[in-house]
Amino acid sequence: MSYLVCSRSRRRIFLLVIPILSFFFTYRVEAAGPRLILVRGNTLSNPIVLTDWQENIDLIYAIAEEVPVQPGELDSRPYFDLAFFSGPFWVQYVDDGKPVDQLRSESGDQKGRFYPSVDGAVPIITYDVGLARRVAPEGIAILSRHGVPVHLPSTSGVTTWRTWLGVGVAIMCLSVTIAWLARKRRAGFRL
Repeated sequence: MSYLVCSRSRRRIFLLVIPILSFFFTYRVEAAGPRLILVRGNTLSNPIVLTDWQENIDLIYAIAEEVPVQPGELDSRPYFDLAFFSGPFWVQYVDDGKPVDQLRSESGDQKGRFYPSVDGAVPIITYDVGLARRVAPEGIAILSRHGVPVHLPSTSGVTTWRTWLGVGVAIMCLSVTIAWLARKRRAGFRL
């Protein structure tokens, strides 16, 4: 039972170590996301650089849900190229006040693509390692706030149900008009 009884020095060490350990285990790591994110391509006239570190972390958290994507499914969708700049080099780069508008995507630590919503399809971010993730509304808000188009019109030439509905209504109106004119003509009405 003597091992249960602690000496005063052991208690002091214990009282010192516990707060230190609790600090390390409860401290939130803020450097867990890319320092910079470069968005370029498609309809953007100039690249967009997301420089707010916390917002970049929030964007990464907003793309955590994996989406099953069939091979070739994204081939016809428009996209924007992404480059993620992570690590101490890029932290120092920003802290030194170097120009972020001169970043080249080839310098990024990781590459990806952002597929905006088109024809109701969910917005997706893919990484160069093959992962496809759905972008949650929080991520869409971040991208939109920086001027990244998050919804694009269809460019595939695929006819949507609305187009077919419009064609159907037009055909029906034309049919009714022709039937009305034919009935009037049979009744002796001249145009």
